[in-house]
Amino acid sequence: MEYLNTILKYSKMYKQHFFTLSNGNKIPGPSTIGAGSIYYKPDESTYNPELTKFLEKAFQELKGVIHVDAADYYNTYPETGDAFKANFKNGWKKREELWYTDKFDSNGGNTPTPKIHVDKVLDRLGLGYIDLYLIHHPIVSEKLNLDVVQI
Repeated sequence: MEYLNTILKYSKMYKQHFFTLSNGNKIPGPSTIGAGSIYYKPDESTYNPELTKFLEKAFQELKGVIHVDAADYYNTYPETGDAFKANFKNGWKKREELWYTDKFDSNGGNTPTPKIHVDKVLDRLGLGYIDLYLIHHPIVSEKLNLDVVQI
């Protein structure tokens, strides 16, 4: 939480910036927060309430678009999902004020294909869409039996 308190201290000076892509769409510039592998867990069977509290506080108190970085590999969907659900229930941030990045574990992690992974994430988090979806590793495990076209 000390990390978030430091961010909150400087957030009074915050101004949201956007970048225009070549197709005319805009994406938010680097936000004041990204919560990713800092809360990595070896599996989802343990619950880390600190991550949920961290995200809830960010949703409540930080200005601008909040970036949440996640991955199949981090095993943090229970906490992240609870924080998103609390956010929408309490009306802290609208969906368009949240930038959600997720990554498929191409090393053969928890889900066998990107489509299955996306469906799982959308169902568990209740977001409706993922803003940015990435392949987490540059090499696709042979045990997945996928090629770049399928991914």
